[in-house]
Amino acid sequence: MKKLFSIVALFTSTLFISCGESEHSPDHGGQSQNAAAEPKTPADSVLKEMFVFHDEAMPKMGKLKSYEDLSKLRIDSLSKLSDAGSKALKADYERLMADLQKAQKEMDDWMGGFEPGKYADKDSLFQYYLSEKDKAQAMRNDVFKALDSAIAKFGK
Repeated sequence: MKKLFSIVALFTSTLFISCGESEHSPDHGGQSQNAAAEPKTPADSVLKEMFVFHDEAMPKMGKLKSYEDLSKLRIDSLSKLSDAGSKALKADYERLMADLQKAQKEMDDWMGGFEPGKYADKDSLFQYYLSEKDKAQAMRNDVFKALDSAIAKFGK
């Protein structure tokens, strides 16, 4: 029950702070809304860096879903055609849809697996945050890679 409460509290506060849609520069950079708080410990610094990656990726989840829906429509339309060109194009959209779904799942898995409450000592928590920061960065990169592929395919 404590775990559930911790997760709900963390995500609720994170959603209120960071999940508004924001536009970043073409390289997907930008200032995280969570970046304003000054860290007090090394663990706080790593946690802040980790949430920068989350805060950049989270607002893009709706766009990923929209592109997934567009991909599904194209796949459904192309499924009715049997020529080689249509089959190849359908395979391209299927790969794109799989990448979009994978990026969304990575965000869900990362958020669902984030459990800092189980680390009582500072050293273990610090190491946990370092590990989670790497996962958050990889997740963020996959979100933007899938988004870039979808934009290349569909336009903005």
